[in-house]
Amino acid sequence: QQLGSGGLAEQNGVLFSQEIVRGGKLRLNRAVADRERMRVEQQLAAEELRVLTAVRIAYYQVLLAERQIELTAELLQVGEQGSTTVDKLFQAEEVGRADVLQSKLEVENARILRQNARNRRDSAWRSLTAAIGNPGLPAQQLTGNVDRQPQILTFEESLDRLLQLSPEVAAAAMEIERARLSLERARVEPTPNVNVQ
Repeated sequence: QQLGSGGLAEQNGVLFSQEIVRGGKLRLNRAVADRERMRVEQQLAAEELRVLTAVRIAYYQVLLAERQIELTAELLQVGEQGSTTVDKLFQAEEVGRADVLQSKLEVENARILRQNARNRRDSAWRSLTAAIGNPGLPAQQLTGNVDRQPQILTFEESLDRLLQLSPEVAAAAMEIERARLSLERARVEPTPNVNVQ
């Protein structure tokens, strides 16, 4: 500040001021913000698990559809061999016309099942590529075994694992802690701050 004038004598001054926050408000503000950050991180982990689960489900749907294609191809092959045998038996007059028609019907049913399996695989592949975020990925053979028996978990084991590892449970716990700290911060709000100059 200029205190003198007229160009003869001037004095300059500096003013310093500091607000001293009392009642632990800064500590509580930091704690609330930290719990909010931790809650958001847990929500991110939950979303990552949702995406991973969607990819795994789509992957196994493709594997199952591929296995169904293999089985229907075998069924068609057996049906065609059976139809050929029934035709020979019919020519030898060992079976009737109804048996021939029945064998041809079985072959056609196997062809329909095979086509349905291919359609299912194509649909499952589109779901998988959408889940991984690459819808232009061309269809290809996946590695894996759908015939392997899954691990059997009891209800208690599943519940314990869920309670210990679930990011949603952890996010809820962080939200409770954040709310508790916000309440504590609101309680110390009436404590006045001190301004020093």
